[in-house]
Amino acid sequence: MLSTATSIDAFSVGVVIGFLTTSIVMPILVFGFVTFLLSFLGIFIGDKLGHMFGRRAQFVGGIILIFIGIKILLEHTVFA
Repeated sequence: MLSTATSIDAFSVGVVIGFLTTSIVMPILVFGFVTFLLSFLGIFIGDKLGHMFGRRAQFVGGIILIFIGIKILLEHTVFA
């Protein structure tokens, strides 16, 4: 579901950029640079912290993701 929502969001941004009368080159370069930078930083920081915290970080991250999933489930079912 999240990947579908992300794809729809990217599609809508692409459509809006297509309606702009300016050049599309600059937005593409900015989006590409920001995506590369954040992905690189995430991998770099994850590698450093992974050596420090090891399996504990994976466990805590998994627990956090489970709680986020429960929160989203409750928002869309019980508290809708």
